[in-house]
Amino acid sequence: MWFKRYFSDYLGLWLTQVGFAVGVLMTPAYIYGSQSVVSKAGELFGVKPAFTDLLVFSMVLSALLGVVTIIIGDMVGTLYYEFKIAESTVLIFEATGLTRYIVVNAVVRSIVNTLLSSIYLLPVLGALKGASGLITYLVVVMILVPAGVTLGLLASIVGLSVIYFVDVRRPWSIAQLLPPVILASSGVYIPVHMIPLALRVVGYITPVPFVVEALQWITLLFNESRISQYLLFLTAIYAVYVSVSVLAINRVDRVVRK
Repeated sequence: MWFKRYFSDYLGLWLTQVGFAVGVLMTPAYIYGSQSVVSKAGELFGVKPAFTDLLVFSMVLSALLGVVTIIIGDMVGTLYYEFKIAESTVLIFEATGLTRYIVVNAVVRSIVNTLLSSIYLLPVLGALKGASGLITYLVVVMILVPAGVTLGLLASIVGLSVIYFVDVRRPWSIAQLLPPVILASSGVYIPVHMIPLALRVVGYITPVPFVVEALQWITLLFNESRISQYLLFLTAIYAVYVSVSVLAINRVDRVVRK
């Protein structure tokens, strides 16, 4: 029964993501023509891509939307239930430390949610690109999984801060507010250089802007050396985020124990 419920939830998410990816590209193509869309994309990205490549790029961005939304909502909601509703704090402290619990919970849940949120790309990219679609999917997942883990840790910090340090009547509203703000400031909807600086700063607190650029290179501006540079750069960024997240959670652990 639980499997049927979760599959139903994710099926709705997959259909929404595919609908967004198709709609955001096909709507202007229907109004202005596909050649006009390709031409505008060429001006924007500095290279004239094929219409299929634009569709692939739109699809992988839609997966990123799902990853951000699901992980932040899941982590904040889970922490609120564990510490405020189920009141599992004592049990957690008796079994393990708060830091270990949060890190393991964030890592495992984020990896599972990332894979489930993006699995629909496998048949979609296969249909669009054939055998090379499988390679594209694997590279995209390699980028999305570390991003998902990082977002899980950041969402954990936000969730714990809201639970213990901020008096918010409806903490789940934070989980509903964060994804749109992160996505709007990260270059998912419009190029990041066109976003106001104040909003752009919010985006760069997360790895999402770097992920958007990496996905753009993978799908539109394929260059192996450039992609390798971005993967190394993203790895360094992830290491910094994870280190800062662990230090912050350790701080929360000491405060809670007092």
